[in-house]
Amino acid sequence: MSEVIIQYQNANQSFQNVIDNFVIRKKEFERILSELKNTSKEDSYEHFVFVGRRGSGKSTLLRRIQAEIEVNESLKADYIAVNLGEEQSGIYKLYDLWVYTIKDLNTQNFKIPEVDFRTYKNDLKAYSRVLHQQIIEALRKTDKRLVLLIDNIDRVLKNAGEDTALLRELLMNFKEIRIIGGSTVMSEHFWKYDLPFYQFFSIKRLESLSLADIETLLIHWANILGVPEIKNIINKYPGKIQSIRMLTDGLPRTMLLFVDMLLKRTEQNGYSYLQAIVDKATPIFQERLNILSPAQSKVITELAFFWEAASVEQMIQPCSMDGKTISALLSQLVSLRFVEKLKTDNKNNLYRLEERFFNLWINMTQGGPQQRYEAKALTEFLETWYNNSELQELAEDFSKKLSQTGMKVDYAESMSHALLKSKAIASDTKEDLILGLTKHSSNISQNLIKETFGDFDSSVRKAFEEKDYLKAIEILKISDFPIINLNFGLGLANDKLGNKDLAEKYYKLAADDNRGLDRASYNLAFLYNEEGKIELSEKYYKKAIEKGTLIEAIFNLAMLYQNQGKTTLAEKYYLEAIDKGYADAITNLANLYYDEGKTDVAEKYYKRAIEEGDINGFNNLLVFYYNQQNKHKLKDILKHKMFEDWSKNNIDKNTIFLLYLGEMDAFYKGYQEYSIHKIELFSDAFLIDLLIHQQSQTVFDYFQTEEKAKEAYKPLWYVVLNILEHKEFQKMPPELTEIVTDIIGEINSKQALFYPHLKKSKS
Repeated sequence: MSEVIIQYQNANQSFQNVIDNFVIRKKEFERILSELKNTSKEDSYEHFVFVGRRGSGKSTLLRRIQAEIEVNESLKADYIAVNLGEEQSGIYKLYDLWVYTIKDLNTQNFKIPEVDFRTYKNDLKAYSRVLHQQIIEALRKTDKRLVLLIDNIDRVLKNAGEDTALLRELLMNFKEIRIIGGSTVMSEHFWKYDLPFYQFFSIKRLESLSLADIETLLIHWANILGVPEIKNIINKYPGKIQSIRMLTDGLPRTMLLFVDMLLKRTEQNGYSYLQAIVDKATPIFQERLNILSPAQSKVITELAFFWEAASVEQMIQPCSMDGKTISALLSQLVSLRFVEKLKTDNKNNLYRLEERFFNLWINMTQGGPQQRYEAKALTEFLETWYNNSELQELAEDFSKKLSQTGMKVDYAESMSHALLKSKAIASDTKEDLILGLTKHSSNISQNLIKETFGDFDSSVRKAFEEKDYLKAIEILKISDFPIINLNFGLGLANDKLGNKDLAEKYYKLAADDNRGLDRASYNLAFLYNEEGKIELSEKYYKKAIEKGTLIEAIFNLAMLYQNQGKTTLAEKYYLEAIDKGYADAITNLANLYYDEGKTDVAEKYYKRAIEEGDINGFNNLLVFYYNQQNKHKLKDILKHKMFEDWSKNNIDKNTIFLLYLGEMDAFYKGYQEYSIHKIELFSDAFLIDLLIHQQSQTVFDYFQTEEKAKEAYKPLWYVVLNILEHKEFQKMPPELTEIVTDIIGEINSKQALFYPHLKKSKS
């Protein structure tokens, strides 16, 4: 069974795994081990800091020291280890260092009591001393010394600020605590003479791994992965091993990216397999770039393009910055261990990226091949090196990168053309490649575009179905559609995106064309209606009706007239829409008649809507009879064969009618079903209806179980309290008085219709 190689978070490995997997940095480990074994409790000793770049093995080394203290009986008798991991975000002041140490010690059964921070809030140095003294006393009781392992110790010292002098004092005066730290940078705390820790720590640099170290590490990884033939690869391809060493600067974490490629792609040349590894390295190096400012990122990118070391003078033109600014930014990058400064025999120093693979990664992701004719050779490489699924994945990733700005044109073109020529790439991915390439180059042949898309109509339709309207616009712009169809498509896509001005522009071009599209006229009319441009809306609805057979245009024109109060015209167009089979017009016409007081005709059309299969028409007919207080006809509806289908999805409305009809058992059953099936809160209208029908206790119970409802409908909560004469009503905020009074008035008014002898609620 292969074991996963852990790149980060060594704290998650068991001590035995740490020991088993520790095959390099043994020299540094043995030095520390010797120091621990040979230092008596009375002796003076050194504190250590290992300085190395990210991925050089600092965390692993500290974890290995901790593991040895835990498993080595002689060391365990004298020492206790506390390992404060990589991310020290919680250590804000010196006392935090001691607090975290105490927490760790207490997990190892030290039982150090907690000190109340508030006692020392006016004297934090005293707080730090007290915490430190607790640790010392606990160590003396157990006759142990503490090895405090601090990764990223530079951050701890920076956060400690002025308390660093106190930390030095405590470390010098008490021999029970020994610090072994790790740092990515040679912090000024270690070398600046006026700071407390000047020449205090013994600094040990973790240098690049030797070729022998790399071979040892690769063989170990191969054993873990269950691929012993790595030994043959080392013997057969020594150049690849040396290339890996040079490109990674011997950093274990970066090297791990090469293992899979080395094991599975052994017949490829060095340049080819590097291209595949670039994609795997992206998360690591992208994270590295993300910590830089835009200006630092610009300088490091342009420096990478030189490949060889460059001077500040050479950087001025590509960076578009003055020399002083570039020099300052390079100094920052040097301190961050991104850039290496090379001294010359004059004042003009040279600079280059410290890690060559990082340099290569920037070149290959931002620069790419310099000649477009390399696309054919690149295609051959891709199809030889990757299997079809890997090649498809690479194409998808690259198409996403094409949507970003900043990619070199020649790289975008060569890689895109290479992938487009591959038979392994899916057609929709090829479409994405073409669309992405249009952002970088206008030099795309129409033959290639047509060859890629084939049927533009299907591609545009698919983009709309997937609601990818930006993609639809991109396809439309490179399509061979007739201009009228192109304009309508652009209008529709922009309409969906909410770009109303552009939607109007393109709809109008399509609608006013001599061959004008009825759909363009209809959509434009609808747009104008939404914007309140009624005359223009009427004009284009009529134009849509004249040019085509869009029944919805007739229906919408009827609604437009109804909203204007032009009932005769509204009736005309509703009837025309009904004659053409537009069922929604039936209910609207019924509502129109009802508003005009023509109740007999309204009832006829409400019933017709149900007969035509509109089960939602039950709601309209129920409300119609409800408003007429016609209990007899309401009961007839409740017996209708189709009513059950409607009521399943309208439990809230159904319960109100049951309540009104006095069917209390059925009402409570419906209420319980609503409670079970509801996803969101009851509507406020439903709750008011319950109050109208004297169900104040039901509403009160609902509020008691639904705190969200109480907050959402706070005025209603106080209405219920008022009706029940509950003492909590006295707590009502004064700003709610007016709205609560209005709601109670509405309830009293409705109750007077249904229950004329009922005593009114207080208002």
